[in-house]
Amino acid sequence: KQDAEFLQHLAQAADLMRNKRYTDAARELNRALALGPNNADVGFVMGELLRRQEQFMAAASVYREVLSKDPEFSEAHTKLAYTLYRVGDEEQAITEAKSALRRTPQNAEAHKNMGLAFEATRKYDAAVSEYHEALRIKPDYGVVHYDLGILFYEQRDFESAIGEYKKAIALEPDDATFHSNLGFVFKSKGDIDAAIREYREAKRLDPNFLDARNNLARTLAERDVDAAILEFKELVAIAPDFEVCRVCFGSALFSKGDLPAATEQYRKAVKLDPSDPDAHCGLGLIFEKQNNYDAAVAEFRTSQRLDADSVGAH
Repeated sequence: KQDAEFLQHLAQAADLMRNKRYTDAARELNRALALGPNNADVGFVMGELLRRQEQFMAAASVYREVLSKDPEFSEAHTKLAYTLYRVGDEEQAITEAKSALRRTPQNAEAHKNMGLAFEATRKYDAAVSEYHEALRIKPDYGVVHYDLGILFYEQRDFESAIGEYKKAIALEPDDATFHSNLGFVFKSKGDIDAAIREYREAKRLDPNFLDARNNLARTLAERDVDAAILEFKELVAIAPDFEVCRVCFGSALFSKGDLPAATEQYRKAVKLDPSDPDAHCGLGLIFEKQNNYDAAVAEFRTSQRLDADSVGAH
């Protein structure tokens, strides 16, 4: 009977996950785990499924239930540390990473997760120390070089960030995110050609990587606005509800002098997200250019109300 109940809870959890009812699924998984002491491994797998779908609160609940059954399950401590970091509970994430390391001292992933938690709380020296320890244990850990790249970028140390992203790419050349972030750093330091090259590679590796493609088009606009407009047209064709792209597309069209087309993009952006001050600011600039000052002032005021630092508000 107990096995039948266990399987029933698992089946219900699977059905709930298919319907994206992750909190209810986690509850069913916890009920399954509570039926006996030998189901920690099954629970861990279910926690992993939730984590990989970025259902971090539900995953954390399952990992905790697993650990209540088996407190020595080091990998569950490791994964719980990451999920807690992702939900913003950095102190508990550090505690769980330390719990994992007490049980498995050569656990590179636990060091990485502790580094992420330290970085999130701006304890940069401690984060770097943990990342380096992860790399000492696992020298080919590409994502740790990526995490170091993010940390150095946050510190405005562009050269170090570039170096770390290049190391990550050398280990995992087909990761579009690594190329996109490297492009972002190049753009930040003013190396437009290098930024375009990396964004193009990110696009090649993952044509559905919307942020990378939007950044490619924005960066192209600094070199060749016509090429940028072509990129934006491709992007809105596959992602018509990508509001940020509509704003950036409007800006490129405005710089080209195509005010009607720019107006269309900004209006679509406002429809998608009325709270975006940049879309209202863009409309204000167009109305100002057309000498429609009352309409311009109205848009600038809306932009200022939404964001006091909006460029068009001053």
